[in-house]
Amino acid sequence: YIGEAGMVSLSANLRRIRDVIQPSLYFEGGKWISTPANQGSATSGGILAEGRFSLRKWDKTLPDMDVRGSLGWNWSSVKAVPGPGNRLDKQDPFVANFGIDLRPGATWAVGANVTWQEEAWARLSSGERVSNGGKRLVDVYGLWKVRKGLSLRLSGTNLLARDYVTTSAYPDADGEWRQREALATYRTVKLTLE
Repeated sequence: YIGEAGMVSLSANLRRIRDVIQPSLYFEGGKWISTPANQGSATSGGILAEGRFSLRKWDKTLPDMDVRGSLGWNWSSVKAVPGPGNRLDKQDPFVANFGIDLRPGATWAVGANVTWQEEAWARLSSGERVSNGGKRLVDVYGLWKVRKGLSLRLSGTNLLARDYVTTSAYPDADGEWRQREALATYRTVKLTLE
């Protein structure tokens, strides 16, 4: 803790996992078949660094603003799958988050939050690979305290509205087959009375 102005923390984790269930792809009867399968044991680890800070509590002459952020690194290894990239499916290797809350007056507050997740390929078997596509998110809000016990909030989430893209790849007779799926996401704007 940095007095009343903020805090900084660092945490780590390490796990051993038995009976990891992940998709398994094989060729049988002229067709590719994908099915969940026990891939044996795996290890997983991560480090998370985070902090938050209040400018006004640090120095009374500064704006009434809170700043927060975090950085996370994750890694994993599935023993039965040859490397490189034999990581757990859908695990983000790097995630960054940054946000601010600003109170320009006694009855007003505005804020924003930005999240960035790194795209990562994971090898699920000797031939099959998948990519999570990464994520970019921006959320904002504005709050007006009409009177004690009554507030009006305008918020916007997922303002970039980027498609969530996943890619699968595996070898075939012509080289490598790839399938790309894009799931549309949408902006949400809400006006709420609290």
